Amino acid sequence: MALHRLGRPLQAVEALKVALTQNPNLVPALNRIAFNIEKRLKEPLLAAEY
Repeated sequence: MALHRLGRPLQAVEALKVALTQNPNLVPALNRIAFNIEKRLKEPLLAAEY
């Protein structure tokens, strides 16, 4: 969340992906990845994968 709020969505996505490797059942991380990709990085098709 902190990276997202600092305007660094790409780094936020990468950090969340690391969190998912540690806990694949972390649903909030999946939601936040999709949000950052769709809204901040403007990639809705890529966001749909999450």
